Amino acid sequence: MLGEVGIDRACRIPCSRPAEPPYAEHTLDDGGPRELSPFTTPLEHQLAILEAQLDVAVELKRNVSLHSVKCQQATGELLDRMKSKHGAAWLRISIDLHSCGLSAQTWQQIAKRHSNVFLSLSTAINARSPAHKALIAACAPDRILVESDFPDARLGAAYTWHMLCTIAAVKGWRVEDAWDDAETDEAEWGAVRRLEENWKLFERGEHKEYVQRKRRRDRAIEEWEANEGSE
Repeated sequence: MLGEVGIDRACRIPCSRPAEPPYAEHTLDDGGPRELSPFTTPLEHQLAILEAQLDVAVELKRNVSLHSVKCQQATGELLDRMKSKHGAAWLRISIDLHSCGLSAQTWQQIAKRHSNVFLSLSTAINARSPAHKALIAACAPDRILVESDFPDARLGAAYTWHMLCTIAAVKGWRVEDAWDDAETDEAEWGAVRRLEENWKLFERGEHKEYVQRKRRRDRAIEEWEANEGSE
């Protein structure tokens, strides 16, 4: 898997060198956090690197964890370029919009154009904004994933579970209190089972292009115009 990789308009270049692991416990000698400079990396530079990385991911058939901060339009345009450039090969891999901060409207537009893109949410990042519940509501049941996005692995499970419960509450899914390996009807799946199946879809890749069906009214208008033109 590739990632996480991505684009970020908010990230500033630190004044000091990167921290040594474990990152969550790193402080400077004076006990304070790393100082950030006022400088950022130009978006054009970030996109050039990211597109090269995505080209390799398509070539090697590797799924991608994609970071996007304050780059809604640029992210949508990037995904469109990759689809146009790689065609069917683009649909062989899955893209996870990691701790996705897109608006519900932007997500719906991306989801319609890209059947291989999934939405992943975390309590640590997304719960800072009340808009994350609208994003959950706007996402199709089979395109949503969950994560911790927390720097301390000891708390990863608790943070992941919290977001799972949030998604279940918004979607109206029950949360299982016991695991059943027996095959059950999809309508009976709880939140854990649904998210497990979504992960399997993400992991497997090999997605199919959406075929948008024309509404009956639109087809009738086209047939009428064709008949008028032949007379």
